[in-house]
Amino acid sequence: MTRELAAFAAGLRFEDLPSSAVAMARMHTLNIVTAAMTGSTLPAAASVLTVHLRAGGVPESSVIGGERRLPRAAAAAVNAHSAYCTMNDDSFMEGDLHPGHSAVTAALAVAESVGAGGKDFLLALVAGIEVGCRIGASLCQTQESHKARAGWHCNLGDTFVAAVAAGKLLGLSEDQFVAALGIAATAAAGLNEVMNPPPSLVWPWDGGRNTGQGVLAAELALAGMTAGTTALEGHQGFIEMFTGGRAEPVAFDRALRGLHAEWISEQLLIKTRSASVMTHSAIDAAQHLVLHHQVALAEIETIEVRTNRWTAEKLCHRDIPDFNVSVFSLPFAIALAILTGDRLSPPSSHQAYLDNVEIRSLMARVVAIEDPEIDKVFGFSLPADVTVRTTDGRRYRAREDIPYGQYPHKPLDPEVFERKLRLNAAPLLRADRVDRLIDWVSDELTSARTLEPLARLIAPSS
Repeated sequence: MTRELAAFAAGLRFEDLPSSAVAMARMHTLNIVTAAMTGSTLPAAASVLTVHLRAGGVPESSVIGGERRLPRAAAAAVNAHSAYCTMNDDSFMEGDLHPGHSAVTAALAVAESVGAGGKDFLLALVAGIEVGCRIGASLCQTQESHKARAGWHCNLGDTFVAAVAAGKLLGLSEDQFVAALGIAATAAAGLNEVMNPPPSLVWPWDGGRNTGQGVLAAELALAGMTAGTTALEGHQGFIEMFTGGRAEPVAFDRALRGLHAEWISEQLLIKTRSASVMTHSAIDAAQHLVLHHQVALAEIETIEVRTNRWTAEKLCHRDIPDFNVSVFSLPFAIALAILTGDRLSPPSSHQAYLDNVEIRSLMARVVAIEDPEIDKVFGFSLPADVTVRTTDGRRYRAREDIPYGQYPHKPLDPEVFERKLRLNAAPLLRADRVDRLIDWVSDELTSARTLEPLARLIAPSS
């Protein structure tokens, strides 16, 4: 399995990619670099940026939101953390990871350092997502594996995403990719314990650290480090370790299924909300019911959400002191979506409404209940069944199985995606610079000889 994935990574060419995968890769690029822009201004990003800038090193790769460059692994780590701490990036539900923040930032950092062009960057981005998401999905193929995994956080696959993206740009051979995957397997980590109330500031660092470790894995493999040949599938390997020794044959099959035929990079959720992916279906359903039936806020008696056990137990924080906690609160997310009536809830909306009295009042009327039938499909799907009851006895109910922004089923409307980009870029870029960034990535990235124009465009406006 390790060897097969390494062979896929080493052999994949830009000409092998369908045009639809290339188009999605450009979208992921815009989505992540703009998320990192707003993320770089959040309190969670301050410590990461400060520590890495103090450490210094070879100034070879851009830091989004900063004026100095860092070594490529450090830059990838900082930028991935900035994108992820917004909780407004993307998600691959089957694999329980957010691959875009690793793929884009690792590919960008390494491409800058080696002078790679647009095609090589996009190829690396796609390759990282394809391999990393399959490894992530291998951990999530049975309910037993989900239960066993409950002690680890959701970014274990990031290390592999970044290692493959970096490895493509560093020109790793098949044997070197075998080593890089093994090195990455020893580095992947994360703990859900740090999420127990209230969520601490370390959770997005799982994404940043694992991304940086993935770039280092590729660099170490290039320098000659080895890591055996069965790090993923071995009896004491990555999959057995992170499924508590309960891995079924289907786990190993999933890691290889669809290579060259099924493009996972076309199947991500591009988030419309700064909220856990587990809550998006419920937010969409609740907002639709209230707006469609023109229910006034004062008329809402309860909003009952039947959902998976994890959401009911872990994602219903009601004491919301800051943005960091708000992204893990289903009641806050539903109240915000209803009050604003907007299909987007980026970090700026959260911050603007943290102390809003109407939000707090509506939050108190949101109730989440574990539904055993919904919990059975946890990980494979994240449906929600929502009922709105009014003070005068009306009752409206809707079930949402697929959230808005889930590709290819419910893609974002182009104007919604562009507005998301503009909202997230606003803390760093003037409107005219955002125009140029969108146009350059959409029209010129694929044929670009280097990524220096992109580096200039994502630098803060003077």
